[in-house]
Amino acid sequence: MTLHALNRAIAQPVAGPSEPPGGPWQYGLQVPHDPRAAGIARATVATVLRTHDAATLVETAELLVSELVTNAFRYSEGSVLVRMRWSDRLLRVTVRDTNPRPPVAGDDPANGNRTRGRGLFLVRRLAHRWGHYDFAQSTGGKAVWFELADPPGSAG
Repeated sequence: MTLHALNRAIAQPVAGPSEPPGGPWQYGLQVPHDPRAAGIARATVATVLRTHDAATLVETAELLVSELVTNAFRYSEGSVLVRMRWSDRLLRVTVRDTNPRPPVAGDDPANGNRTRGRGLFLVRRLAHRWGHYDFAQSTGGKAVWFELADPPGSAG
């Protein structure tokens, strides 16, 4: 199955046929612990957003989901769950992994020659809001999320 066919197969709304066009929707993707996971998540998010006429968010959403899935690959050992939810012109992307340690957003990476530690800095700077959920006491791991607001008057 090609990536394009996979994205079309994944891009099926959870909501039923009675939901009005442009209404809330939600998608999920599970990727294995694989270095290609960030690229697959990035392509899937872009496909879903373009399909739902939210193209103004594609570039930023691709970057941020790529950073979070890359962190999940680097710092956890299991599969990664990516969830995209749209409601009231707000996109929330959640990336859940098996590592229980909370994320730590570093300082401005321009203040040094670091090659790592830029992901959460970018999330903090580009997202409308971001945060995390701790699942260590229940099912294990954590989920890091970010929100992007679609600007009023945009065509998506």
